[in-house]
Amino acid sequence: FGTIGEALAYVLDNPPLSSSESRLIRVAPGQTYAERIDIANWNFGELRIISDGEGRATLKPTGPEPVVQVVNSSRVRLEGFHVVATDKAIAIRLAGILDRVQLDQLEISGFKETGILGDEVRGLSNARLEVRNCRINAPRENATGVRFVTPVSTGFGASGVEQITFSGLRLIGPMEAGLLLSGDL
Repeated sequence: FGTIGEALAYVLDNPPLSSSESRLIRVAPGQTYAERIDIANWNFGELRIISDGEGRATLKPTGPEPVVQVVNSSRVRLEGFHVVATDKAIAIRLAGILDRVQLDQLEISGFKETGILGDEVRGLSNARLEVRNCRINAPRENATGVRFVTPVSTGFGASGVEQITFSGLRLIGPMEAGLLLSGDL
């Protein structure tokens, strides 16, 4: 595939025969990619997008949209990237119903407001979200490293994600808040 987007489109357009199958997109390390990763993966089996080896792959697209967006997804893992969000308000946006979503070994920099935004993330019973071994370099004093805004409970269906794990999270630089949780906790 010529781009990460082409590989991702192929994987999402050609779902596995079984939800127990895993899909892997391996991205060449040490390269800079001027593209976003936008994922909506529900019932397509596990989807892993990984850059490993000598040096991280860098995601550095133009435009105001977040560099990475994961919406209404299950069993997604993004690992080993440098996410450069120059002149973007948000580097990574997570939204909708999420379960077993993992961000691992990411370096996030350049954003104006928020490194990782959990934008009214919802989940079914026992839904999990994991942020592991990530380094967030905040370039501004009014920035927030990680901000989760929980949804208002509707009393039925999906509610806020029940299990959020942060481990090995490094927050570097001047910032207003490293980790900010708001809403119905």
